[in-house]
Amino acid sequence: MKRICDYIIILFILIGFTATGFSQDMKLEEPVLLTAAGQSADIKITDILLKRAGITANVVNLAEVKDLTDIKTLIIVAGGSSKGLGAANIDKDKELERISNLAEAAKKENIKTLTLHIGGKTRRGKLSDPFCETAGNAADLLIVTKSGNEDGFFTKIAAAKKINIHEIKNSPEMIPILTGLFEKK
Repeated sequence: MKRICDYIIILFILIGFTATGFSQDMKLEEPVLLTAAGQSADIKITDILLKRAGITANVVNLAEVKDLTDIKTLIIVAGGSSKGLGAANIDKDKELERISNLAEAAKKENIKTLTLHIGGKTRRGKLSDPFCETAGNAADLLIVTKSGNEDGFFTKIAAAKKINIHEIKNSPEMIPILTGLFEKK
């Protein structure tokens, strides 16, 4: 019963967003910095999808504040991977600190932040959720898979921040959204 009530509350919040004007997406610009929060392989998929949408990104798995120079949009791909963290030789706490620092610097520099979660259920849970929360809270806009948001995790973040969220069935559905966000002048 509590879960049904949670979904009803979320539905009313989302209806309120539309009524109060939060349904308009911002326009994003290149140059783009693409990084991972949690070091999953989803960053590679995202890079391919960006290219298909005609968007060029500087891909830096372990991006730091210095990498934001001359950047107009930061894209963070959220989802933890113990294998990816190990390969990057970084632990969970250092990765969370890195993403927090990057997000804070982007905000100070007025760099728009787009957070993506394309890994679905497999990129949620004890390891991934702290990365998803940190990256989600850094976002000016969220694009997430429905299967990764079945519990309303990202919807709650979007509601609290009063930002838009796009739910997609699968990662290729992101291409037309990205194309619209990065309209070429």
